[in-house]
Amino acid sequence: MIIGIQSGEVDSWWEHAEPYISKALKYSVGEYLPEDIKDACKERDMQLWVMWDKGVEGVFVTHILIYPQLKILLGLLISSDNFKIWRKEVDEILIGFGKEHNCKYLEFFGRKGWGNYLKDINYKEQARMFTKEIV
Repeated sequence: MIIGIQSGEVDSWWEHAEPYISKALKYSVGEYLPEDIKDACKERDMQLWVMWDKGVEGVFVTHILIYPQLKILLGLLISSDNFKIWRKEVDEILIGFGKEHNCKYLEFFGRKGWGNYLKDINYKEQARMFTKEIV
């Protein structure tokens, strides 16, 4: 089961969610700390979701991007002990939530290997992101 965590409940779920969020952020370039994600979810700028089966088995965080022409639901991060089991349910939740908020697309950035998990549920690789630290 996937649970959408209400902003007022983020603190009570945080000890279970934070290890997964920290794990996912290790693959970022440092744009967020776990506390930044927590604060944004409490302020309703982002949304925290928990994968639950006899305990927390993963989390994901979403953020609605509002552009002049459309809205996009961004999957900011996903971290799970076994995403293969959860991926279709996560996809259904994301699509439903995106529709509810009038989003035209669902997008997220991830390592190359994510393509293997997503191809058969109709995701296509649109682009790859490249980064370079400015020193």
